[in-house]
Amino acid sequence: MAGGENSNRAAVILAGGDGVRLRGLVRNMTGQSVPKQFCSLLGESTLIERTRRRVEMAVAPGNILYVVSQSHEQHYAPLLRDVPPGNVVVQPANKGTAPAVLLALLRIAATAPEVSVAIFPSDHFLSDDGDFMRHVQLAFDAVEQRPEFTVVLAMQPSHPEADYGWIEPAEKVGFGAYDLYRVRALWGHPDQQQATQLLKRGCLWNSAVTVGRLSTILGMIMVTARELYAAFAPLRAKFPHSPSLRNIAVVYNDLPQMGFSEHVLGGAAVNLATLPVAGVRWANLAEPARVRQTWNQLGLKPLWSIGS
Repeated sequence: MAGGENSNRAAVILAGGDGVRLRGLVRNMTGQSVPKQFCSLLGESTLIERTRRRVEMAVAPGNILYVVSQSHEQHYAPLLRDVPPGNVVVQPANKGTAPAVLLALLRIAATAPEVSVAIFPSDHFLSDDGDFMRHVQLAFDAVEQRPEFTVVLAMQPSHPEADYGWIEPAEKVGFGAYDLYRVRALWGHPDQQQATQLLKRGCLWNSAVTVGRLSTILGMIMVTARELYAAFAPLRAKFPHSPSLRNIAVVYNDLPQMGFSEHVLGGAAVNLATLPVAGVRWANLAEPARVRQTWNQLGLKPLWSIGS
């Protein structure tokens, strides 16, 4: 973790996924099988590069960690060649976002246990990065005032999307001029009828961008994902020195797939808040149809290529 400006704020970019649902589209467009976050699907920059630039609007570059998977080294190494090695968290395999988040948070906690942390997927499209990151900064302000809260940014839905997670807001929490709400419930991938009802009830899309105090999020994992936290005990003992990939592999071998939103946030609604983001178009680029829709909105030609 670097010192200096905004040294009390850190970020984790999750880039260890395999991009299974986009594998066919990427192969057809590029002739290669590459995880989507390392591809230039929306212009010249790869998705991870776009995410990096976005996050650097609110967090000092030296305070950003990148979680990647070992098998993707040929793809992430050129893109992260200027990132300090200690800021690249390598997993032996992709076991979902919950282990990835926990591994990164333990790395941060070893040297900067008092920070606030924002967690970002690396495969999202946003029509206005600056406005979105302004909301992230507001979320940082909120958790620094009320450290018991963890804030999830929510996007205004345009239709009843069944493939997205949804957030059902409850009462407003006072934080000055902007609206923060307690979370009544999280809904993961409802069917079409449920999604229609959620839209009618004023629910919002879950962006999965999460901001909280480091200690609060670790405490949340301890409560909602006890077995996962316990499995990491051998690694916690290794810090502040980074555990070797072999040490991490011993832990990862027996882990099930676990999603952070489903298994951690979903069990902690009592201390969960949401910050709605209005006026920014958002898409999770997990499906070929959604990539094509975003490409059409941007007026891009289908000349997608692997990032250099």
